[in-house]
Amino acid sequence: MLQPSYVPVPVQLMFLIASRSSTLHFPNVPLHFGIRSIHTPEHFAKTHPLTFPNFKILSNVSQPIVHQGCALVSFDFEVGFVPRRFSARMFSQHCCQSQLLIMDTEFHSCVYVSLGVVPDKMSGHSMSIDITPYIQVSRLAVFASRFWQHVFKWEESAFWGCETGPVHENLRKYRLCVMHPETVGKK
Repeated sequence: MLQPSYVPVPVQLMFLIASRSSTLHFPNVPLHFGIRSIHTPEHFAKTHPLTFPNFKILSNVSQPIVHQGCALVSFDFEVGFVPRRFSARMFSQHCCQSQLLIMDTEFHSCVYVSLGVVPDKMSGHSMSIDITPYIQVSRLAVFASRFWQHVFKWEESAFWGCETGPVHENLRKYRLCVMHPETVGKK
């Protein structure tokens, strides 16, 4: 079993790790927007207060691969006021679920994030966020993360369905593999 270690991380990543798990309800946002959101790190990170500001996906996004029904893409990113590189592996076997493993520059696991969406009421959806930390964060970060979550909303409805900024072609292909697996390999 991995033992948590002390690794210096940006304050936003500490807040994400300290926030643990929660369920968010979006009664007026259609399910397909939620599905797209959990597979769109460039959108999710820009509207998610725990990684904002200064989240930037770097240009080395891998070609997505599909093996035994599981799609995977990897990318590096920077976050925080002092940019520092992290690596992520995003993978999924079902369009309503997304997993993300975040590692530091030496590929030590920092945090595992599992996202899921389900229909909620007539036209909305609920999003579950389960966070498994592999590093320890300060007690101050744990306390501050609760305050941070109450001050900021996780998603603003104005952002739903919007593409903000450039979309990397390999991330677009990854979404296609996850959301429309029947089209993979067809021309």
